[in-house]
Amino acid sequence: MDNFEFSIIIPTHNSELGINKSIESIINQTLDFERNTEIIIIDNNSEDDTKKITENYISKYPENIKYFQLGEIAIFDAKNNVVKNARGKFIGFLEPHDTLSSESLSKFLEFSNANNNLDVILLPILYKKHYLIPKDNLNVDLVKNPHYCQYLGLSTFFKKTSAKEISFLDVSNENISFFSEILINNPYLGICSDAQYFAQNIDEKIYPANNNPYYLKEYEKFIKYNFINLKEKCLDQFGEIPKFIQFSFINHLRWILSVKKTKEDIPLVELKEIIRCIDDETLLNSSLLSDELKTASFLLKYDSLDNDLMEKLNLNTVFIDFYDIIDNKLHILANMKNIKKDVDVLVNGKAIKTKKFSFDNKYDHILGHNIIKDCSFECEIPINTKEKFKLEFKQSDKNLHIDFSRPCNFSKKIGYAKTKQYLSILKEDYISIKSKTSLKWIKEEIKSSLNLIKSHDFEFIKAFPFRVAYMLSYPFLKNKKIWFFMDRPDEADDNGLALFKYAVKQDDDISKYFIISSKSKDYNEIKKIGNVMSNKSLKNRLLGMYGPII
Repeated sequence: MDNFEFSIIIPTHNSELGINKSIESIINQTLDFERNTEIIIIDNNSEDDTKKITENYISKYPENIKYFQLGEIAIFDAKNNVVKNARGKFIGFLEPHDTLSSESLSKFLEFSNANNNLDVILLPILYKKHYLIPKDNLNVDLVKNPHYCQYLGLSTFFKKTSAKEISFLDVSNENISFFSEILINNPYLGICSDAQYFAQNIDEKIYPANNNPYYLKEYEKFIKYNFINLKEKCLDQFGEIPKFIQFSFINHLRWILSVKKTKEDIPLVELKEIIRCIDDETLLNSSLLSDELKTASFLLKYDSLDNDLMEKLNLNTVFIDFYDIIDNKLHILANMKNIKKDVDVLVNGKAIKTKKFSFDNKYDHILGHNIIKDCSFECEIPINTKEKFKLEFKQSDKNLHIDFSRPCNFSKKIGYAKTKQYLSILKEDYISIKSKTSLKWIKEEIKSSLNLIKSHDFEFIKAFPFRVAYMLSYPFLKNKKIWFFMDRPDEADDNGLALFKYAVKQDDDISKYFIISSKSKDYNEIKKIGNVMSNKSLKNRLLGMYGPII
């Protein structure tokens, strides 16, 4: 056929384990495949059976499936050639291993026919049972609703006629710039809710490969093609950089700020200038950037941050990594990001001596630069059961907020922590420590549970039966010493297993468990050595609440 409704491009490299799923999901659409769709495979010199698998499909559908091997041709040149010669009205990309729901293309056609002003349409992405794109039928004016532009990426389809004067460029993350240029010319974006794009391994597709060192030449191309090129086109079209393109900048920012290793020293002057083109609120509200990358962006954007930004970025917050009371001594390990003034630890208004240090690898380097600096400290505080204690953290006589890192046995959500003798309760900006009785503990647990239920905290509601079981079993298990050993959830590594074997042979009163998936090939073998517990099982979750050593 001379013309199709769709051309779907599948870029591959050693994709034998997933390419057939992707192709089958297109062939088996409710929309007639042979009359409406072509598949174009761009193979980046695979060394497995990708080509052989593809050729089997070509033999069945010679008019619908095409295969190109890159050879010496660069991927951006291959994409440009394929788009130029594609026979579909709409063109989209499908990553190997990813699939489309069976009605996606027919529903897409219905939607595009009803919204013929659209050049770019997205399919909702389903990843690990969560939608990464709103599942609504939408025809969005990006000038009025710019945040929708941050969803550009994997599941984006575009009209071939809209890209006549636009090319893929020789740079990483080039698809985002390509789609953004189309939207500069026609700033309307569609979302077809009745279609679905099922994604696998998203991180591999939106972040750089961590093992590859980055060169200055690559960085300069990234800045030129993905930022400066879009900036100039916006200034020509709008006289400014509209917010929807600022979200495209953030998409590129996520990629470039995730580059850790560099082969050469990379100056960040141009990158800082680009970040200054993005409004503060746009940066803060973007769902594309992690908290760490948002912090790094603002530290690059400004020489110093005002208090409002410090609050929004949690830079006025002490994060407690370790909190435990042993033999009437409170042990604390805590940290702050990019601290400029000393943190004072006070108990009942009196300053406590601290030891300051830094973990070099706590925060990832960015383009070889240490943008976010770790400022950790520890202290040991003598306490007793006869008094009440008020623990505060201050900076220049101003109270700092308190939060907890994930490994800590204290949590802001629950709001209290207990040991055999003490109850620690998180107040607004301090921790109250007092002697523990069963009645005090139960009152605190009931208060905490009611607050979380009222706030409709879904995760807590799921965990609520375990907390009840914990309270009921506490009188029987409170003195039990528990050690958990683990490596990966589905695999026992040599180091963890060797340590478990050694520990099991020791004659002590400690209950030791190796935690691993019951479906793992190693599960039954470990069972011969000692106690093994299925990862995330009821027993694992219950005993885990007793603060085992891991």
